[in-house]
Amino acid sequence: MLQSIAKKTSVHSKRINRHDVTDPMLNFITLLSLILLSVTSSIRAAEVATPPSTDVKPFFQWTPLMNAAFNGNKDAVRAQLSKGAVVDSADEEGRTALMYAASKGHANIISMLLDAGAKVDRADVAGDTALHLATRRGYAIAAQTLLSRRAQIDVRNKQQLTPLMIAAAQGQRDTVQLLLHEHADTDAVDVAGETALMKAANEGNLSVVTLLANVKADNNRRDKQGRTALWYAASRGNLDAVKLLLSNNADATIKDEHGLTPLMRAAVNGHTAVVEALIKRGIDLDARSNTGNTAVFFATTRGHIGLAQLLVNKGADVNAVNEFGTTPLMAAAEKGYNDMTKTLLSSGAKVAIKNKNGLTALDLAKINGHEDVIKTLGTTSGLKLFR
Repeated sequence: MLQSIAKKTSVHSKRINRHDVTDPMLNFITLLSLILLSVTSSIRAAEVATPPSTDVKPFFQWTPLMNAAFNGNKDAVRAQLSKGAVVDSADEEGRTALMYAASKGHANIISMLLDAGAKVDRADVAGDTALHLATRRGYAIAAQTLLSRRAQIDVRNKQQLTPLMIAAAQGQRDTVQLLLHEHADTDAVDVAGETALMKAANEGNLSVVTLLANVKADNNRRDKQGRTALWYAASRGNLDAVKLLLSNNADATIKDEHGLTPLMRAAVNGHTAVVEALIKRGIDLDARSNTGNTAVFFATTRGHIGLAQLLVNKGADVNAVNEFGTTPLMAAAEKGYNDMTKTLLSSGAKVAIKNKNGLTALDLAKINGHEDVIKTLGTTSGLKLFR
């Protein structure tokens, strides 16, 4: 190699102007450049001479087998396997060729890899198996292929999510139906204590809620925060899911860890149609949270005027006080909600009530500088003031 460098140096030196040869620095730079050129050429020659390994991973950690599996290329998968590719070689995320095939729904590739000895229940760094990945995208045929090769149906990842929970959350009806047919555990819970039914109700996946209700999934199971499927559906305003759950005897009185019922959560988020559906069940409109707040109070603090009016018209107590002695009118006055203040006054709210600090709604409006509310409350007739 050194002899080669010397020859190249000699050849290239003849091209250098004789006046430049007297410059030692230029000679040094020229020699260094030629050495680097020769080394680079040698490396490239070595790379060409070395046949590629079937398990050499590029910088993003994929083997040729993974790439072929991901793209559903049967011929390339077959070629890699015939060359002795390690079927369960994993990338930096812990994913194998089988997992990539499952994530794209390539059922035929899945069969080829399993026939070659791939481990059906191997998990990646997140704990996901090929079945988790197939169900997430709704690839029912791929999931069926894995289950037919004895994949664990209730396998859990690091968040304790089962394939059924993932499919339910994603609204993958066909995959959910398959998993239920194969007897997946409908009431399994993840790290938060949530079931597949809770996840479907939260996302408003009505067809999945229907499937789970038909197999008698527990309507009233609570997660670690005391929330039920009905609580989630009401909170998100998923009216059809709310109606379906109520028709399947979901308990509308169950409270979460903060004492909030489905009605209260619907009131917080302004879901009027859901509130109406819950009212039809004859539930207590004046149920209290842990701090004594009612649905009217929550509707008021969020500025949901029509909803507050609906609740009062249906019999909710407009003057209900919480543990701090605060009424809905005080909450509206403190926040500066003038239209809400007028609505509550027209519904019988009392201005003279004082909270535990001895303050009225008018006092709170003055403290917070809400001039329009001050005017509304200040011009209230004496009759209305104390009624």
